[in-house]
Amino acid sequence: MTELKIIEKITPKIVINIAEQTLTLFVLDEEGNTTNYSFTISTAKNGIGSQEGSGCTPLGKH
Repeated sequence: MTELKIIEKITPKIVINIAEQTLTLFVLDEEGNTTNYSFTISTAKNGIGSQEGSGCTPLGKH
């Protein structure tokens, strides 16, 4: 497993792609280079939706 180095004052970015079932972490290093780490994820069997109790994956920031 890749070990990530923590650099203060740099905020990583996380992008979740429901269609591709992936989570991508973008990390900026001290030299300004971006490294991407991509992971396979699994979202809800019932698809996307925001109704509470629906068993769906909600969209947006949480």
